[in-house]
Amino acid sequence: MPAVPPEKTRFKKGQSGNPKGKKPGTLSITNRLKEALVKIGEGQTEPYDVLLVKRVMKKAIVDGDNKMIELVWNYTDGKPVDKHEVVGELKITELIIDT
Repeated sequence: MPAVPPEKTRFKKGQSGNPKGKKPGTLSITNRLKEALVKIGEGQTEPYDVLLVKRVMKKAIVDGDNKMIELVWNYTDGKPVDKHEVVGELKITELIIDT
């Protein structure tokens, strides 16, 4: 018979066992990037997020970088869903049931 966990570690009725969000003080690279993107760098007149968008658009439109065009398109409209259809006949020649 499995051991019963201590009362304080058991799931509580009506309460999710998966708390949302990170614990305070946890390192979040995403949050740090978001904070950095809105800053204006030394010698710059525009924040980094604006400069980043300009560079991405230059690579896609001016340089004609197909991979960048695809990335911009996928992030804008969402990547198309792959649909696969299997057509044919399946023949089972041997069925083994392990008991």
